[in-house]
This record gives sequence, structure tokens and C-alpha cells, in this order.
Amino acid sequence: MTWIANQTPEELRAFLRKREKEWIGSMTDPLAQRLWKEVQVLDARIVELEKQLAARTPAKAVA
Repeated sequence: MTWIANQTPEELRAFLRKREKEWIGSMTDPLAQRLWKEVQVLDARIVELEKQLAARTPAKAVA
């Protein structure tokens, strides 16, 4: 889990999208199916964390 914690949302998305094509090709494999579900959970968590971060970060004034 340490590797994931050290990645930016953009890096995680890039990693997930790169692996997505490999996993979809082997969706008959139970491990691939489980990994795909984990990818979906992680992607949803990234979105949620970005929303929380945006809520905490004050909007910059446009000059």
C-alpha cells in the first residue's frame, strides 16, 4: 500500500489505465476480474479524495 500512498492522482490514473487494457483482455481469469473490481474501487476513492481536497482548498481569486 505504500507505493499507492506515494502516487499522485494523475500517476495512479495513468497506471490504472495502462493496466486496464491488459486486464480486460483476460476477464475470463478470476484474478483479473478481482483486480478489475479493485481498480474500480481505487478510481472511485481517488475521485472522492480529490473532492475532499477541493473542499478544503480555498479557491484562488481571479484577478
